[in-house]
Amino acid sequence: AAERQGRDDLAAAWRAERAVLTPGAVSATLALVTEPAGATVTSRRITLGPRWSAEAARSLGATPLEAQTIEPGHYLLEIRAPGRVTVTLPLRLLDGTPKELHIELPRAEGIPAGFTYLAPGPFLAGGDLEAVRPLARGREEVWVPGVFIANREVTGADYAKFLNGLTKVQRDLHRPQLGNLVLQDLGRPDRADHPVVGIRFESARAYCSWLSKESGGVSYRLPSDLEWEKAARPFPELAFPWGTHFDPGAPNPVAWLHQSGPTPRPRTAPGGSRPGDRSLYGIFDLGGNAAEWVEGEFGGDRRFHVLRGGSWLSGPELVRSSSRTPVSDGQFPDAATRIGFRVAFD
Repeated sequence: AAERQGRDDLAAAWRAERAVLTPGAVSATLALVTEPAGATVTSRRITLGPRWSAEAARSLGATPLEAQTIEPGHYLLEIRAPGRVTVTLPLRLLDGTPKELHIELPRAEGIPAGFTYLAPGPFLAGGDLEAVRPLARGREEVWVPGVFIANREVTGADYAKFLNGLTKVQRDLHRPQLGNLVLQDLGRPDRADHPVVGIRFESARAYCSWLSKESGGVSYRLPSDLEWEKAARPFPELAFPWGTHFDPGAPNPVAWLHQSGPTPRPRTAPGGSRPGDRSLYGIFDLGGNAAEWVEGEFGGDRRFHVLRGGSWLSGPELVRSSSRTPVSDGQFPDAATRIGFRVAFD
């Protein structure tokens, strides 16, 4: 009942008390089948807190795995097979309910580097009562298909390649909306690996279409609302990609935030340069650096597109992984300096 209400503190206290009163009585079983068979499986136990942490990996053997007894908790499985994409699988085992998993490992041939595969499966969306305009206030279990999501946001150098292939009219349409910025600025050594910002929603989609043609086989797109949230917080107890709490006064901030200054120019950081801003899937900058366009609508209102994640200009509310920001075309100029995107494909 505590879990259904989103009371993770109460649920954790209950489990701890039950473990003391009835040691050894609570356990779960895990069985795993993969296609193809023979994949090696390792497991790390995850401790949730202000910053999540992972214990040392231990081998569970090769698939198919018959039912194994496992202590209640949060785990991260890594499933590997020759010629197949490595699958990282967050696993939530909090009671004695048996888990039987069937995972298809995608072929690695033709999969570009720099992407993480989120296997299809149920996902607990919402449930963060402090989030701004979440998809769901209470926890809702939804099915999310498999998807590849970029580990980092699209950079200035990436976007410059796109613009260089356009006509002047198209280039003017899709250039970043950042005042006097010129194309050469995107590829400067001190900016090339920063996330590109000032990108309109239609321009982010146009980039995906261009990249799909360039790739010769991969159909790129923006992540969906649900895919983005799953990538950022695979466990509902996590409010942020890095853990359960936000501490703006920490001596070593986990995310690139609160960098506003006397001038309105973007104060982004190189992509992936804050290793603490990394989700359990290993995806960077979901908390800070640039806010990101996703495919989604607010209550069916097509005037508003959806932003996810915090940015160099954000406070803690928008950084929460369940928070969403509606932005219309008319509102875009005021928000442009913090808006970027990352890509995904099926």
